Amino acid sequence: MDYFLIMQESMRTAQPIFLLYLLSYFSPNSLVSKQEAYVYATGITMTALISVIIHQHYFFDVRRMGMQLRVAVIGLIYRKVIVIVTVPDTALNIFKKYIEFVDK
Repeated sequence: MDYFLIMQESMRTAQPIFLLYLLSYFSPNSLVSKQEAYVYATGITMTALISVIIHQHYFFDVRRMGMQLRVAVIGLIYRKVIVIVTVPDTALNIFKKYIEFVDK
């Protein structure tokens, strides 16, 4: 998961650098050739595309981990309620209350 974060931050860092070089093409007396400007524009496009793809994978992993944590906490609460309470209706009411608290 850290790999995705490092890749995304490197793409965010590279994109302004490509933009800086691309903008230098439009300044008067520029030493940047037209082919180099195309390379910089392609670099901006590719870093944006890669950043979007990595962003999606990173947040998928984070949301999956959050759901796993939620299920684990609800399971722990359920076990604790079952141990504490012996009356089934009361256990169900307590469990519902704690699940509403976890879902907030």
